[in-house]
Amino acid sequence: MAEQQPLLRVRQPWVFRERKDVLNELSDNELIKRYRLDREGIIFVTDLVRPVLLRPTVANKALTPEQKVIITLSSTTPAEKGKIWEVAGFPEVVGAIDGTHIGIVKPSEFEVEYVNRKRYHSINVQVVFDAKHNIIDLETRWPGSVHDSCILNESGLKRMFETGAVPAGCHLLGDSGAHEKTRSVVERGIGQWKRRFHVLHSEIRLTPTAKVCKIIFVCAVLHNICKDRNIQLLFEDDPGHDQPPAEDNIQMAANDDDDDQVEPPPVGYQARDGLPYREEFARLHFQ
Repeated sequence: MAEQQPLLRVRQPWVFRERKDVLNELSDNELIKRYRLDREGIIFVTDLVRPVLLRPTVANKALTPEQKVIITLSSTTPAEKGKIWEVAGFPEVVGAIDGTHIGIVKPSEFEVEYVNRKRYHSINVQVVFDAKHNIIDLETRWPGSVHDSCILNESGLKRMFETGAVPAGCHLLGDSGAHEKTRSVVERGIGQWKRRFHVLHSEIRLTPTAKVCKIIFVCAVLHNICKDRNIQLLFEDDPGHDQPPAEDNIQMAANDDDDDQVEPPPVGYQARDGLPYREEFARLHFQ
């Protein structure tokens, strides 16, 4: 009986489906609905990172930089500071500061440190907005259990004030009991930011948490680009005209951690004469 020869596999040729040219086929409204940016905004973002995304070959129909940006946007130069003191006549205030929690999946390491006071896992993000709701400073590396005051005390922002990088006489506005009209800047800013990028309004399902921090930071940069280019929130993203949306099933609405129930600072934390400073500031400027 003759020995059977092994069958040779015939390699099938690669078949590439023609990619849709969404930049030219979709309207600006449709692009904003899908990717949060219009055509010019997508090109603007692509130009910022084009040298990193370019490949030296077109073999195997490599993705263009624009296509890579669009794919990234589908899965997810700060602007000039606004004059926040003009909002309600509060002098020498360069920004409004607050903390907000971004929900995450249960991490595999140090899990208990990410459980916040509302009992879900999160990153506690310190964010500063100017009067035009641009994000001018961001801290994204702290677990949900860390108190806002500790984040500020360890932040580069605090060191900028201490070393004179921020001009003398400038102030940040914080605290839920502070000047209500000016403070609404940060509450509205957080609301717009989270509604523009819904991934911030639910639960980011990525590990490790370092990836989550990068997503939060990128969303902040894209938010500023949208503000700078005057790309408006879509109607379905903006219920109530900039008012925070209702809380969802895990209580992570835009201002869910900005209520009037002030969480006590951790044991051993020493306030640095904050209350006397605030009282003296108010006396000098409002009496």
